[in-house]
Amino acid sequence: MSAGRPNRIRARVIHPLLIIVIGWPLGFAIGAEDNQRQLMRRSNRVPGIAEHSAMMHEATSNALNPTTAAGDASVPIAFTKIVEIGDPAAGLPDGMILEDIGFHILLESISDPADLELPASIDRNGTVAFLGYPIVPGFPNDDAFCTPVALYNHVNGENIFLTQNEGPAPGTDDPFTGITGTPRIDDGRTIFFAGIGDNKFSATLGLWSFGPSVQELEFLQDSNVPGMSPAGILDTPFSFQSTDNLTVFLGGIDDPTIDDIRPQGLWQRRNGVTTPIALAGNPAPGFGEGIVYGETDGNFFIGTIGTFDITPDGRIVYTAFFEGPGITRLTDEAIWLADGDTTEVLVREGDPTPAGLFSPGSTFGSPSITEAAFFGVGFTPISINRNGVVIFEARVEVPGDPPRVPSLWKWENGEREMLIRGRERGVAFSEPGDPAPGILGGNFFAFTFADHNDRGDIHIRAFVETNDNIFDSTFGIWADRGQGIEPVAFEEGPVPEMPGVNFLPEINNVRGIGLSILEVDGSILYTGRFIDSDGNVAIGLFRNNPDGTSNFLFKTREFVDVSGDGTDLRQIARFNPGFGTTDDGRKVVEFVFVDGSQGMYTFDALFTAGGPRVDHALTTPFSGYIDPRAESTDGRTMDLGINRVSIVFDQSVQGRGGALLDASAFTVRQTGEEQPPNVTSVITHDQRFINLELDRPLTVGEWTTIVADVENFQGIPIASIGDLGSEDNEPDRIDIGYLPGDVDQSGLVSPLDLLAWRQQLNDIAVPEQGTSLDYLDTDRDGAVTPLDLNLFRRLINGISPASQTWAGATLNSERP
Repeated sequence: MSAGRPNRIRARVIHPLLIIVIGWPLGFAIGAEDNQRQLMRRSNRVPGIAEHSAMMHEATSNALNPTTAAGDASVPIAFTKIVEIGDPAAGLPDGMILEDIGFHILLESISDPADLELPASIDRNGTVAFLGYPIVPGFPNDDAFCTPVALYNHVNGENIFLTQNEGPAPGTDDPFTGITGTPRIDDGRTIFFAGIGDNKFSATLGLWSFGPSVQELEFLQDSNVPGMSPAGILDTPFSFQSTDNLTVFLGGIDDPTIDDIRPQGLWQRRNGVTTPIALAGNPAPGFGEGIVYGETDGNFFIGTIGTFDITPDGRIVYTAFFEGPGITRLTDEAIWLADGDTTEVLVREGDPTPAGLFSPGSTFGSPSITEAAFFGVGFTPISINRNGVVIFEARVEVPGDPPRVPSLWKWENGEREMLIRGRERGVAFSEPGDPAPGILGGNFFAFTFADHNDRGDIHIRAFVETNDNIFDSTFGIWADRGQGIEPVAFEEGPVPEMPGVNFLPEINNVRGIGLSILEVDGSILYTGRFIDSDGNVAIGLFRNNPDGTSNFLFKTREFVDVSGDGTDLRQIARFNPGFGTTDDGRKVVEFVFVDGSQGMYTFDALFTAGGPRVDHALTTPFSGYIDPRAESTDGRTMDLGINRVSIVFDQSVQGRGGALLDASAFTVRQTGEEQPPNVTSVITHDQRFINLELDRPLTVGEWTTIVADVENFQGIPIASIGDLGSEDNEPDRIDIGYLPGDVDQSGLVSPLDLLAWRQQLNDIAVPEQGTSLDYLDTDRDGAVTPLDLNLFRRLINGISPASQTWAGATLNSERP
């Protein structure tokens, strides 16, 4: 995915022996269709896409607004070489060259980008992890002259050899038998699946991570993993996600004490220590005694764990089945959020849906038997962002007909909000789903995928029925960037920057819209099929921008300049984008050219129409906020207050002139005569989320303004338009006030503040921004309790530990 976000990879569930047999000649290319957060599942494809009339193109062209913006296709895209076939095989004996890269040419020749395991991954700093196939030219490809798979990093223009098949496997006494799947990389740590053993037809599968100074085994098949019974061992590994020093891993369990058909476990490995998150047979948190993770349905296609997602700081959301006294098929699944030492149930089958959305008595329910067989569970897909907001799909059990309604939901701070309602596939007499913007007479009826980023932008892949006919359907992509659901692209809809050209419908089970990837800035990159001006079927890469405009980037049969100076033009035969995005908005892509050459390159992928801006929706405290909480612990010194601020930008930033971010990039000033606090520490994670520490709390009674002087990685500075006053947020600064007792944010402490306190506590009033803790957590301990109300009254009346009577107090100045 993108810079600063967790690595995600999902391996197709195949018997290990079959993986070894297939993987040896093909580079262990498993997981071609199931990469979590990247590729649609082909099992979700529905046949019978009918042709639409020319009227649909006219109706949707304006909706999609395929206008040219930054990154105009008329401006050549700059490509930077990572590696090409024919390059020397670094780290191996002289004379060896790379005969292939990414995935073996046989797979690439029969697949398109929507069906391939992605070829490589790039981290936020620009380090690339990829697989290579070294040979000695002129000799047959047997073991004497061919190393089937080698693992490389590309760092600062140089290919660095990490390991190879037949190389030693750390943590074991065996060599690698087959390195499989796309290696993933995060801040220089490369993580990959591999088989070990002397026999490639009976290899043991495991997961390894190679860092700058550490090479270690993460998980190994046939080993006992912490949390399992003495008789239990790890069976087939399925998938993992990683971020920084955390790896979360899903695998099968072989344990004679568990009678489930397909028992599974979910583990985390943090700083070299492995601990269980959820294991078949273990107690299911949040439920009564005797309720354990397990499979009530007993369905061969369903394992204990459904799917999972993680945040950069290590929060883990997952779906799982459970069994025990009183648990039935319609109440045996839930979503949990594991956050450090606590695990919380977010929603379970059988919970009532929020009032007013469905018929009385409707509940979150189970998928149909067919869907369970193909898609596993009812609460999929699932996605969590840095702010702890969860997106999930659920089937709703509605009394009467139809029995189930697919729908997309958002969970935030304990509240469940329905985003889109669909219609049960195959039930023609059910109520239609919500209207699908961009498609005339279209209604959503099935969702194959949904995720969201840290900004809260939502990316949706869905099927839409037209004219109330589920057999007349279209597949497409939609987005919600805070302005409601908007179309991105769909089959038979207009192709950006190509007037009169439409994407193809499904033909022979090949979709007109391929893979799609949501980026950190809200851009969505996607592939689509269409007929080019020469009458040939072409596959193009497109970008839908945060402002809703769209761009064409490149396509098959097009010439691209891989040298950057016009001296090396090559015609694209196939292409395949990779995982990840750098801080400066570059991605990696593999090209196979018409002349037979092949290589991996980086290119500018994200929307850069202007300089960075403060993302006021994510910045905390938010601009315009007046802190109403306690100011003193002893009634004398004002030693409480905000001294940490997290400023979030809409794109990655650096100091002016390419400098590292430090305190010099931020200016602090305040109203009044007193000197403002100073920035003492600047901590960054992904160059968008910047944490500032101040040398003291903000000054009571005043407004404090923090101004950023930064630029993006293209050198474009942040816009500075000065102070706009109390009505608007500025692009380069935030204003924070401090007035104890001012819950209603009026700038005056009055009896209305006590009313506002009680209304928020009882959910009668909801703050427009922030959470209830920002207003009601008077003692700043992270929870709202009766003690907070008592302390709030003391603030108003000037009773210790209040430093004065705050009733009637005002801020000394207007907001800058």
